[in-house]
Amino acid sequence: ATKNVFVEVTGTSLSNVISALNLVASTLADRGGTVENVKVKYGRKAMMTPVFKSEIFRINKASIIKRLGIELNDKRIRDLLERARFGVKKVTDDSVSVQVPFYRTDIMHEFDVIEDIGIMYGYENIISEDLKISTNGGLLGLSDYTRVLRKLIAGLGYQEILNYYRVDKEVLFNADCVEIANPMSNSMNALRNELLPVSLNFLSRNTHNEYPQKIFEVGRVFEKKKAEVSEHNHLILVACGADADFTTVRQETEWVLNNLSVKYEIKEYDHGAFIKGRCAAIIIKDKVAGYFGEINPETLARFNLENPAIALELNLKKLMQ
Repeated sequence: ATKNVFVEVTGTSLSNVISALNLVASTLADRGGTVENVKVKYGRKAMMTPVFKSEIFRINKASIIKRLGIELNDKRIRDLLERARFGVKKVTDDSVSVQVPFYRTDIMHEFDVIEDIGIMYGYENIISEDLKISTNGGLLGLSDYTRVLRKLIAGLGYQEILNYYRVDKEVLFNADCVEIANPMSNSMNALRNELLPVSLNFLSRNTHNEYPQKIFEVGRVFEKKKAEVSEHNHLILVACGADADFTTVRQETEWVLNNLSVKYEIKEYDHGAFIKGRCAAIIIKDKVAGYFGEINPETLARFNLENPAIALELNLKKLMQ
């Protein structure tokens, strides 16, 4: 039968190696073995292992009450700690000094000691209370509004997409955008200032898929004004297919706005990406809140789109006014 066992532990962290060795040695001792020390040279110094040295933790009494939600007197705290095999060195008015056994390598913070107090007390014995809150949670107005908007657009057969905020500056129609210094990639060297070009770029990467393609996105755009940058939430919907025309996008735009009970006007609008005479602005409280229309052939060619396309882009803040 084996009588003598030499235990070797190696690793990249001295503290972890000592903890592992202590655990193995204490386990062998519990089974009746006798643990002997070994002198180990570590760099320029020598040390005796295993290192059976306990650690002292100072536990704040207020922290026990805060974490467990129960009031415990000194005698009860001492009893629970000793049942968990901790040593109680000193008890003061506001703290308890606890001796943690060397083999308890899982104890790294006072919260770990408090957890063991809770286990000894019995979590099933802690009476639950209703959570006291000062306010009731709820969705922000914008979040609630966009949730309704998404359902409306999806009802028209559009599929939601999510594009990156960072884009290639060359994709954008308006070059006056927020540029990123030292970008990781040229394909992400600017922040988008419109959703339309980004959505058309998305369609250009999906020309191999079946038509018609109908997509929409609710997301942020970044507007540059001198040295300041402002963020706005926009809605974009784009349809690409043989039947895409101005009449369709106008009908869908009016259907969405009417379902949102928005008071609006539609006026002729000029936008470089749309066919002249087939583009309109949405006016809400005398301000342009968005535009819609039929994409012109030059823009389609720029994004390698061979089918007609229509689009609607709205500023949600102006839409909600």
